[in-house]
Amino acid sequence: MKLFKPAVVVDATFKVGYAESTIVPLGIVLLACTILYVVPQTSVVGAILLTGYLGGAVATHTRVGDPLFSHVLFPTYLGALIWLGFTCAMRACAPWCLCDNNARRQSSLK
Repeated sequence: MKLFKPAVVVDATFKVGYAESTIVPLGIVLLACTILYVVPQTSVVGAILLTGYLGGAVATHTRVGDPLFSHVLFPTYLGALIWLGFTCAMRACAPWCLCDNNARRQSSLK
């Protein structure tokens, strides 16, 4: 949405204290981070960059005094879902990578 600058995005950007000229660059950064996250070979980098992006959103909403659970922590909820999705994807691609120690020991004993 940030790439097309609809009125709701422009209004929200002004509300948090940013200039309209920052909307498209932020949209490009978000799109690039999302693409990195979706591509399996770069998903770790994408997850880390998206976490940083969402951390900036938390800092912005905290700075302007937005409500805690609906605005400030919402990017935190998204970040948790991103890492949950990454973990589930890794488990599907490489179950040996995230298995518990007992399963690892049993497979090495065989």
